[in-house]
Amino acid sequence: MSKNVQSLYSRPYPLFPEAFLKGVGMSVFQNSSDGPDCDHPSNWGHFIRNKNFLGQKEYVSAWQKSNDFWNLYEDDIKLAKDTLGTNSFRFSFEWSRIEPSGPGEVDQDAVKRFHQIIDCIKANGMEPMCTLHHFTHPQWFEDLGGFTKEENIPLFIAYCKRMFTWFAPKIRMWATFNEPTVYAFVGHIAGLWCPGKLMEFTLCGKVLLTLLKAHVAAYKELKALPGGQETCIGLVHQHIRFVPKTGCTPHIALLCKWMTYWFASETILRFFKSGVFEWKVPFHGVKIREECPEASETIDWWGINYYSSPCLSAFFVMGSGLDNEPVFDNQFRLYPQGMYDAVHEASSLQRPIFITETGGSDKDGKYRRRLIEAHCNMVLKCVADGYDVRGMYYWTLMDNIEWHEGFHIKFGLYEWDPVLQRTKVLRMRPGGEALKEQYDNWPDDLIDFKRQAEENMIASSNTYASTTNLLAASTRARIGTSSASGAAGAVAGKGLVNHQENLARPFSNGAAAERSSMEDCGATNLRASASVKEIKVNGWSHPTAEGSGAASYKSSSRHFRSPSTTSGKVVIDQDIPLTPTRVLIEEQPLGQVVLQPVSGAAETGRGHSRGIMKPSSAVVAAGTVGSRAVANNGVVMKRSNPMHDETPVVSGDGVSRASSIASIDLDKLTATGDTRSNESGRH
Repeated sequence: MSKNVQSLYSRPYPLFPEAFLKGVGMSVFQNSSDGPDCDHPSNWGHFIRNKNFLGQKEYVSAWQKSNDFWNLYEDDIKLAKDTLGTNSFRFSFEWSRIEPSGPGEVDQDAVKRFHQIIDCIKANGMEPMCTLHHFTHPQWFEDLGGFTKEENIPLFIAYCKRMFTWFAPKIRMWATFNEPTVYAFVGHIAGLWCPGKLMEFTLCGKVLLTLLKAHVAAYKELKALPGGQETCIGLVHQHIRFVPKTGCTPHIALLCKWMTYWFASETILRFFKSGVFEWKVPFHGVKIREECPEASETIDWWGINYYSSPCLSAFFVMGSGLDNEPVFDNQFRLYPQGMYDAVHEASSLQRPIFITETGGSDKDGKYRRRLIEAHCNMVLKCVADGYDVRGMYYWTLMDNIEWHEGFHIKFGLYEWDPVLQRTKVLRMRPGGEALKEQYDNWPDDLIDFKRQAEENMIASSNTYASTTNLLAASTRARIGTSSASGAAGAVAGKGLVNHQENLARPFSNGAAAERSSMEDCGATNLRASASVKEIKVNGWSHPTAEGSGAASYKSSSRHFRSPSTTSGKVVIDQDIPLTPTRVLIEEQPLGQVVLQPVSGAAETGRGHSRGIMKPSSAVVAAGTVGSRAVANNGVVMKRSNPMHDETPVVSGDGVSRASSIASIDLDKLTATGDTRSNESGRH
């Protein structure tokens, strides 16, 4: 890998898998519940019954066993391996099944079943990753106060030690808790989850602190057991940031700020970096502050659960941030950049990172392929940029109990009906096949995966720079050669070619530092000097407003600056995130752009006469990145400050003299037709 992570530790480093882990994730409770006729329910089983099955009483049988993974685990694990190309399987232990009636009262049948589940995972050639606490625990533990009381931590530690003693020889990837901040917030402020507390702001912070202290204690105890030093013990956190919809009133911005705070990425990362826990309450400031110096040495790896960066409207409704932004069934918007931001945020811990959950609730499969491709490409970008990401798990294999949403929200790659249950063959939802395509294309070996990620990102960056430069050069060359002298056309084409190193500079090197600087300097703006109706970039689309000007898409802020008339559209292929490589105009085949030179209306500006390109019978597209060049009577003049003056403008007499169509095969990066070919545009 690009960084020697082992050098960050003074103690022996745990033995991580040498493979890049490609998996699916699930929790046993969500896929098995407590089981039929359970006399000793979990906290969630008890909560569901007391809430009258959360308004979905017609599914009582399904509430008791969900999709019955507990008994059908062999089929489900084999399904993941055979149809998704996975090499890892993430699951949770169920404390309420291990010690259903009280501390130390172990159900050996449950222990045996978990051995069988793990053996099945390994028999299918997959690396097991387990979670000790995935929101559920025995009701007797809840009756004792659960994690509202620090004196209950030893009960959790005793359970963890039993599980580790039994299963550590078979599992090396362990997580203590899944999303402790979600457990604390949704159960003690939002009131939607067990135990159903509402607006208990201080109690929420107390519960979160207890969970973190329980992690620290469990880590130290498990590391002291035989095999503990070789085992990888981490924690899984949901990285989520709430943002206000553009134009919302200040109260929405304030709510988003507090929502982001309560999901506590800043709080939990600070705890594991400095050992300081601090919790604020509205109108009261800091209510809890404690120090736990050993916390920074109690994490081997970090799990990121990333789904979206929810956007709130003035009416407290989640949805899209842009007019045509894809929105899933649970109103989470598709926002792949948030995954990159989460990885960057978590990298401050200087530990290996695993994307332990990502996915979307998409019953009809409208956006699943787009999400899978975008999020997988973001993983590649993270690795190429030097972040130590070592695996990705899609959530989830099949539909199940989605906590307080019950059976209404469908995250499964496979469709499961709570009425028909397992009486019919499971059907993969549309778009689910994209996960296997991605996983099959990814190498298993970590080093090979990093090499592929770097090569893909370098190739896409260089191709993008070469493509946009070639488009602009060919367009200007064609415009300058028409009925004017051929020499003038050559000058126009050559003039831009001579500046290509400046145009492509941010993309010419595959180094992470240069790629990460693109957004800072604004060089990732793509502007088309055509009039366009719609722009699509990496699956995002936005109709432009009527008017004149250059349509642009700034990847760093996910914001479209609209102008332009109503004819035509520019589509940027969505294969590579943030660095689109191909442009498609109207109905032309992918990989080809048709350039239609047109007559221009003179406009006086910046001390020269320029003709703005407008569509005629076909759509015009020409783009550059990072520089501005103006062709005046067949002569290209380069503007200063290339990083902040990106719009390509074609002007002068050459515009009105253009006549024929040029096509460019972007895959080959050569120009055909009555143009000046530019082989030097390659990198």
